[in-house]
Amino acid sequence: MVLAGLTAAALSALTNPVCSDSNDPTCNQFDTSGNSMLAGTYYVREIQIAGIDSLGTSLNNAYTLWGTMTFSVDSTTGNGTYTLTAQKLDSSVTTGAAAVTCPTSAVPTCGFAVGSNGLMVLQDPLFPSSVLLGAVGAAGPHAFVLTRPSSSSNNTAILVGIPVGGTSLSGDYYASYFNLHGASLGTVRQAWLSFTADGNGGMGTPSLRAIGNDLGNTTQTGQLTGTSYSFSGNAGTMNLGSSSPFIGGTQAFYISSDGSIIVGGSTTDFDILLGIKALGGTASNGSFQGVYVIGGFENDSSVGGRNTVKTFSGSTSATGTGTSITHQEALLSSNTSVPYFKDYTSQATYAVPDSGVFTPTDNHQYALGANGTFLGTGAFELESVVLGLKTPAYSGSGVWLNPIGVVNAANSAPFTNPVAPNEIVTLYGDNLAPDTVPAPAGVFPLPKILDGVRVYVNGAPAPLLYVSSAVIEVLTPSSWYPNNGWGYLTFQVFNNGTYSNAVRVFAQNAAPGIFNLTGSAVGPAAVRHALDNTLVTADNPAHPGDIVSIYGTGLGIVGDQPDDGDTVSDADPLVAAWSVSIGGVQCTPQPSNYAGLAPGYSGLYQINVTVPSGTGFGDVPIRVSVRPGVPNPSEAQTVETTINVQP
Repeated sequence: MVLAGLTAAALSALTNPVCSDSNDPTCNQFDTSGNSMLAGTYYVREIQIAGIDSLGTSLNNAYTLWGTMTFSVDSTTGNGTYTLTAQKLDSSVTTGAAAVTCPTSAVPTCGFAVGSNGLMVLQDPLFPSSVLLGAVGAAGPHAFVLTRPSSSSNNTAILVGIPVGGTSLSGDYYASYFNLHGASLGTVRQAWLSFTADGNGGMGTPSLRAIGNDLGNTTQTGQLTGTSYSFSGNAGTMNLGSSSPFIGGTQAFYISSDGSIIVGGSTTDFDILLGIKALGGTASNGSFQGVYVIGGFENDSSVGGRNTVKTFSGSTSATGTGTSITHQEALLSSNTSVPYFKDYTSQATYAVPDSGVFTPTDNHQYALGANGTFLGTGAFELESVVLGLKTPAYSGSGVWLNPIGVVNAANSAPFTNPVAPNEIVTLYGDNLAPDTVPAPAGVFPLPKILDGVRVYVNGAPAPLLYVSSAVIEVLTPSSWYPNNGWGYLTFQVFNNGTYSNAVRVFAQNAAPGIFNLTGSAVGPAAVRHALDNTLVTADNPAHPGDIVSIYGTGLGIVGDQPDDGDTVSDADPLVAAWSVSIGGVQCTPQPSNYAGLAPGYSGLYQINVTVPSGTGFGDVPIRVSVRPGVPNPSEAQTVETTINVQP
């Protein structure tokens, strides 16, 4: 993913539309119009590893950083900078933690940028020539979680920041602890705690669920004894006793100014402690609803003792009715010489009990917290820590485009998911059009104005499929994507003389979404039997050996790319490599296999595959991957939904 223009000038409010038909270069930079979300002093903690050996059993180096960042925004340029006062622990240095600051003579400016939708980049305080990517949430207020994005190195990292100000613990809390103990993958430890603070230094006997690579590598439960906490100003110290080898001793911590988030860890190890105040009251599925920004750090040691370390940032859209869809931009550092980077969207189901602690179908356990937070940890041999922060409540007047309302029309993958060329995109907002008007059926190319409404993408009017006051469906132009030198798309609606605010999102070579039968974010895939063109359903299932057609959008450039908004009359295959698995079984290439534009439509893609044997039966996962191959040969984009297969 292109991360140019970290400290680029803010979007001009005087230019309508934002960007221009001549490809204004300022549009190919990270948006800084949300920089004002960050102000004042934050406590931050970061852990990072540098590479894994060829056997996947040991890492090259590990780092921990903790301290304070103070953010400021230049009133003239809108550029964001920070100053850092911190300590750094480096596993290659035996003298313990050392002071680290930014800026320095070698790094005269430490920059950050926040977009109008809360997307955030930050110069990595450990390696200022690199950046961390993530987003700002509502809790904290405006806490953030960042990880290492696509990179030329195998480094994986997570950094969490909270505004300082909290000086007390009182009530019920959950905490997730991840420790690369002694900078070794052989001693990775994870702990999940729940405790009640009495507001006066007492924590009771916290309940513990934990796992350690060197401690049996099986989940163990118990309680901690001899615990306490104290504050000196804003700085907290947590004594977790010595009753458990998984977590214990002294943990330094801070609590956010709104009291909802704890960030801490030891001063002598490569660990991070994240906590949230419990939700309070009786929880239900409706307690998990809306869009959350997420970040996580994981180690998977489940395959033959090898380790794959993964960090990810992204977002989760939860329906409140037991289904969710998540986007992750993930970087995996494993026993390979090239880092494996991918954008990944997946669906999950969940059932939230009264306690607010639940285990959805994604191999994690989560707890819902106060102020729109959630905290996660891995299960089985997946040691991980995950933090979720509900997005700020964005609003506007007049013609208003929701900053988090630019989504894939097929699967509604939330706003951190990038947008591909020739993708059908759904825009959400208010007063976007005077009436509900679809594009004329069967007329191509699609119109670029409907009911006096245009949608500008990077300053150029884009083909329209449908307009209404609250929803627009638009086809993105085929010119702007990373392989063509563009890392961003800027959307702006023009409604009969009035321009909306501009929203900038990441571009990608491919960002596949598969249409489903429910018309919502998740559900059975829109798949047809190739033989008779009937829908695949539970009453009309697919069978091993059947050829089926899967329909989606966002799969990227095709060999004979039509003009924007036009269609093709015959097969037009993808340029990029692609693959499909059903029920976890790779579909073997067949002469009839095809992935490309669906003839007679615009922006709709069709994938023909043969259902393999061994998929299992019922609603089984169907996954599509597209590998554009440039600039990173291991880059992949995948999407997961379900198809009904029977014997």
